[in-house]
Amino acid sequence: MKKFFFKLVILVFTIIPCAHAYQFTVDFNNGFYWASLPLGMSKFVTDPNDGPELAQIVGSAENAWEGAVGRDLWSFNSGWIVTDVFSGNYIRWSDNFGAETGYDPDQTLAITIRYNSGTHMTRTEIILNGNMSSLRNNENGLLDKTILHEMGHTLGLDHSFQPAIMGAFASNISTLQWDDVQGANSVIDETLHRQSIGYVSPLATSTTTEEYSTCGSVSFIGSDSNGGGPGGGSFMVSLLMGLMLAISATFTRKRRF
Repeated sequence: MKKFFFKLVILVFTIIPCAHAYQFTVDFNNGFYWASLPLGMSKFVTDPNDGPELAQIVGSAENAWEGAVGRDLWSFNSGWIVTDVFSGNYIRWSDNFGAETGYDPDQTLAITIRYNSGTHMTRTEIILNGNMSSLRNNENGLLDKTILHEMGHTLGLDHSFQPAIMGAFASNISTLQWDDVQGANSVIDETLHRQSIGYVSPLATSTTTEEYSTCGSVSFIGSDSNGGGPGGGSFMVSLLMGLMLAISATFTRKRRF
């Protein structure tokens, strides 16, 4: 009987994180969503030499996500724009990352910001940490992984509790995993549903003032990117994962998204 109970516990703790691994961002869970897809986005650089690599990696990430879900999600400008004035939806480098974002430039690879007005997401920005040499030099494909990860945030995907591109920490995973694809399909299906019925978030305001939500992990997996805890259904699993990761992180320093 004891052996059966032990096996049952193991089975439950194996299944639960698989069923509840990908997460939505807090603003998406609060009912905010994009009014239309694909999202028009720009690639901005202040140094023309950064343009070719950024354009190539963004294009690969765009193709990976769109190929996985079978629809257009973004519409990027061809090439890149050399400027230090940024507007609209975009991705860019920051050479003053800590001061600009408020995130630790020694630990954070990038952040994604989504702005909300009314019931809709209205703007998104991906800011890459130009002060981190390993990211700048794309060591071990770090820039590829980071951009692939941050583009998931623009849709409303938060950090996953599974080994995946959307995991909170950079790892040896370099391609979209099953959990990433399931999460993307889920967030897109829900977005399309809200669009079709004209859904209005209960937190929507009648003003045009923009509010924003950021995704930049400065905590262990087990907390969402906005500082809140995981959903109740996966709390115990998240707690155990958090404890194990906390112990591991004592000995291993990891780069955070």
